[in-house]
Amino acid sequence: MKKHFFAAIIFILLVMNISVVAENTVIDLANPTEINGVAWKKDTVLISEAGTYTITGTTDEWAIEADTTQTIELILDNAVITTTDRPAILIENAEEAVIFLAENSENILSSTGDSKAVIHAKVNLTIDGSGILSI
Repeated sequence: MKKHFFAAIIFILLVMNISVVAENTVIDLANPTEINGVAWKKDTVLISEAGTYTITGTTDEWAIEADTTQTIELILDNAVITTTDRPAILIENAEEAVIFLAENSENILSSTGDSKAVIHAKVNLTIDGSGILSI
C-alpha cells in the first residue's frame, strides 16, 4: 500500500511539473569544483539550476550570479566575497530568491570600485537567518 501511495505522489508531481529539491549543493569559493548546475566562468560562479546552494569560503576572485527560472536559495555559511566593480551576489532571474544566513556564521560581502551594490537582485529577494551579514 505504501509503495503505491508514494508512486502516486511522484506521478502527480511529474504530471504537474513540480520539482522537488532535496539536495543542498555546497560551493566552496576557495576550491572551485565542477558541480551540476554550477559553472565557474572567468570571474563568476554561475548558478543556472534551481536549488539550494551553500556558499562557503573566502574569495576576491569570484562573484556569485544566479540565473534560473525557478526558486534559488543561497545559504551563506562563513562566506567572504570581495569583488571589484560588480556586486558580490547578482540574482539575474529567478521565480523566487532567498539568501539565508546560516546559524553561527559570519559573512562578509564587499565590492570596491564603481559597483553601486554588494547584492543586486532583479527579482524579489528575501534575506533571512540568524547569521551575521556585514556589508
